[in-house]
Amino acid sequence: MTRGFSNNENNPAKTPVNPAILIAAVVFVVALIGGLAYYFLFPHSAPVTPRPLTESESYLQTKARESEGDFNRLSPTDQRELIQKLGPSAPVTLRMSYQALQSK
Repeated sequence: MTRGFSNNENNPAKTPVNPAILIAAVVFVVALIGGLAYYFLFPHSAPVTPRPLTESESYLQTKARESEGDFNRLSPTDQRELIQKLGPSAPVTLRMSYQALQSK
C-alpha cells in the first residue's frame, strides 16, 4: 500500500464542504485582510503639533542662552528666581535646557 496522494478507488469519497462554512471562511478572510489594510495603510491620529512654551519654559530658555548653561554665570537674583521656580534641580535643568537648545 502506498502512502501519499493516490487516485485509488479504495479511498473513501470526500464529503463536500457545507456552503455556510465556506461563506463564513471567505467573509473571515476578507475581513481580516481589510482590517490589516486599514491598520497599516491609513493614519490613526492627527499629527502632533508643538504647543507654545509656558512663561517659565521661555524664561528658562532665555536664561540658558544668556548663561550658556552655566548656573554660576547668572546674577544672584536670577539664580534665586530659578531656584524658586524649579527647585533644587535648577542648575541641572538649566544645563539640560541649554544642551537641548544646542541640539536644535
